[in-house]
Amino acid sequence: MPASAAARGGTGLAQATISQHLRELKDAGLITGTVEGTSVCYCIEPKAWAKAQAAFAKLFAAYKPIDTCCYQS
Repeated sequence: MPASAAARGGTGLAQATISQHLRELKDAGLITGTVEGTSVCYCIEPKAWAKAQAAFAKLFAAYKPIDTCCYQS
């Protein structure tokens, strides 16, 4: 089963949408892709994924809630 079909699961997203996002993740170096016939098998690139996890952890750790958010009534 192509990765886009497996990833799509119950999301209701079109295959083209999933394929575009997988392509962006591959271009960013977060995943690798191997062509297998008419489909592509994607795998996480562990070192790049670890760097992304660390960067997001720092981002979320730095968040400080504010009382003046436009979404509050």
